[in-house]
Amino acid sequence: MAITVRTNPAGTPVYPTDYGLQNNLQQATQRGYARVDLDDYADGATAPEIVVGSEFEVDGDIITVETANEAITGIGSIPVSTTFYIYYDVSAVDFIPSATVPTWDTALGGWYNGDDRALFRGYKNSSGEYDNRVGLDSKQRPQFLNFNDDITYPRRFDQRGIANTLSGSSVTKNTVFDFLSQHIPDTNDTIQINGLIELTNDTNLGILVGARRIDSTNIQLLGFEIVLGSSPVIVNYTGTLTDGDSATFVLVSISVIG
Repeated sequence: MAITVRTNPAGTPVYPTDYGLQNNLQQATQRGYARVDLDDYADGATAPEIVVGSEFEVDGDIITVETANEAITGIGSIPVSTTFYIYYDVSAVDFIPSATVPTWDTALGGWYNGDDRALFRGYKNSSGEYDNRVGLDSKQRPQFLNFNDDITYPRRFDQRGIANTLSGSSVTKNTVFDFLSQHIPDTNDTIQINGLIELTNDTNLGILVGARRIDSTNIQLLGFEIVLGSSPVIVNYTGTLTDGDSATFVLVSISVIG
């Protein structure tokens, strides 16, 4: 049997046994600890920083940001239209961005790439702005998906700063792309939506039920197209949004529902 029950130290510790038990208990309970924050979760051109006072654990060590906010070294070099992750780099003792997707490490209680722990995720849009800033969960790997990620890579993100609705007239396809990117950042991510887009003025309407991330620069829309006229026709609709596309929809109204 591979289960171990950790023994609690005695109320009056005896050296060395109970001090060893205290150390074991402390190491077990601090795994995955993270009290860490960004200075700003709003989309914009200003790069995020790690807030002073943030504290988290990396493979047994407690890391504390003291004195002032800590900048993310090299974040300006992230290419546009890229989902990135903010890691704590153990060897450099620094925060760095990377497009490498982390994997869950149960023993360490966090999202890791090698020895480096990922703490946040963001998206650098086609204009070079930093969008969709969210924190990664720690302590346990969630088994329910707020962002409809592929089941082979389940994860849940803190949703601060994430908009769930988009509406307006003469909305560019790039605007819709950026809005959906925050919910489906990685290839093959899918999401359920309620949406209406007017493709052609007073002629064609699109009823949207979902969207799928094709790759870093393309998102597929799924739904039905209503061709108006004396005898309206309903057909299946699939459309592709491309990052940076300035073409416009006559009308857009989209709500993310799951």
